[in-house]
Amino acid sequence: MIGVFDNVTGSILLAIYYAHLEIPLLNAAMGTSIFIVVALTIDRYISACRPHYFKIVHTKKNALRSVIIATALSVLLSAPLCLLKKFHESPDGFYIVSERRAVTSQLSWHIFVFSSEILVRVIPIILLTVLNACILRKFTKLSKRRIDLKGSASAMAASDYQRERRYFLMLSGVVAIFLITTLPSAIMAIIYSEDLEKYFSFLVFKNVTNVLEVCNFASNFYLYILCSPEVRKIFQKRFRCNSSLISSETSGETNP
Repeated sequence: MIGVFDNVTGSILLAIYYAHLEIPLLNAAMGTSIFIVVALTIDRYISACRPHYFKIVHTKKNALRSVIIATALSVLLSAPLCLLKKFHESPDGFYIVSERRAVTSQLSWHIFVFSSEILVRVIPIILLTVLNACILRKFTKLSKRRIDLKGSASAMAASDYQRERRYFLMLSGVVAIFLITTLPSAIMAIIYSEDLEKYFSFLVFKNVTNVLEVCNFASNFYLYILCSPEVRKIFQKRFRCNSSLISSETSGETNP
């Protein structure tokens, strides 16, 4: 999400933050979230469609490596955004932050914006759609095979049915939410021009896409928590351990 907003502040530290840190940090965090979702989807794809490779790929070392790569790649792609804005001091002592047009008017800048949108949004959208479609197709085939082996749909265990239904809903939800909330922002970033800022409809579109994109990153966590039993178990276990530790420390303080 690349946005250009003029800021006025009386603090030089805030001026530096608005000009050189705000947008790079925001884009780096969002890019990291997208790449981690892609890594999770690849892990699920290998689990469902390439199970003989699952034990090799599904390790803590590879998980940590995926997070590091996702973060490093996002930071690398977001670093040039430090040049997006500049600030200067006005006669009344305020610092005005504005777009650095000498940079953003260059062809190389437009190539960078287009390339980063392709890498951070378009390619992940394609990967999530294709991989999740393969996973859903595999699960559909497995369900039909179980029904054929057991003779009827009612013969399938209720727990197996519920688990597959939750998995189907989670994968479908991830793809749908990602498409709805990310694609408009990618389109906005590619077609963005300062001349469009004078149109109220474009400003509304830009702010709506920003809100949708933020909602995407906020909803991914809850979607995985609600629909994935494995994630829920780890989440509950972690918080139970923390609450037990706090309770033991509290009882230790009250009963020396």
